[in-house]
Amino acid sequence: MDDKDFVTHTELNAVLDKIDKPFDELDRKLGQNQNEINLKFEKVNTKFEQQKVWFFGTAISIIGAVSAMIAIIGTLIKLL
Repeated sequence: MDDKDFVTHTELNAVLDKIDKPFDELDRKLGQNQNEINLKFEKVNTKFEQQKVWFFGTAISIIGAVSAMIAIIGTLIKLL
């Protein structure tokens, strides 16, 4: 066997550092994309919460109005 079949720790670490750089860049880009996706879902969740509050507010208003009308009609019937 000649010396080309073996490498020193220094040579091995240098090669591994070169290999790690593209993977580190890929990890960084994927992390940024994940953060952007999370922000988009948060915007959707916030919009849904606002719609839910509007729906419940509208439902309570309608129920209150119907109850008031029933009470008025009941009072008018008692007077007749």
